[in-house]
Order: sequence, then structure tokens, then C-alpha cells
Amino acid sequence: MVQDVFAEWLAENCKVAPDKWEPPRLLFNSWRGFADNAREMIGTQSQFTEKMESRGFHQGKDRTRGRYWDGIALKSRPIPQDVDF
Repeated sequence: MVQDVFAEWLAENCKVAPDKWEPPRLLFNSWRGFADNAREMIGTQSQFTEKMESRGFHQGKDRTRGRYWDGIALKSRPIPQDVDF
């Protein structure tokens, strides 16, 4: 049986809904960590884009959000490393 690690990442880490959006950098970094833990080839950002588009996601760009993936968001966002508590 072939394991679809990308589909697992989507199911475990992402919310898919028309009102969701996320910057490409955050999604790619989440995928990179998940793939690394699963010992899966991470690939390039271009390959990530191809995987996202093959799943029906589209990129957008506007003045407020900059570049973003439409219809998807991370279930939880990473804590920025430069934040002091």
C-alpha cells in the first residue's frame, strides 16, 4: 500500500474551508517539518506548489495579505522564535 504523506499532513495539520487562507511560507514550513519527521522527501517550494495545486488549492495575492493559499489554513500556528514571554 502506498502511503500519501502529503494527504496525512493536510488532514492532521490543516483546516480546509472557503474562508481560510495562509501565507505560503507558513504552509511550506509546516509541510517541511511533517515530511522530515515522516522521513519523506520534502522537495522544493515549486514541488510543494504543484502538490497543492493538484489537490485543488489556488494561490492568491492582494495588498492586505500578500501572497497566500486560498481555502486552507493551519490548525495551529507556530510560535514565532523572536517573541519574548
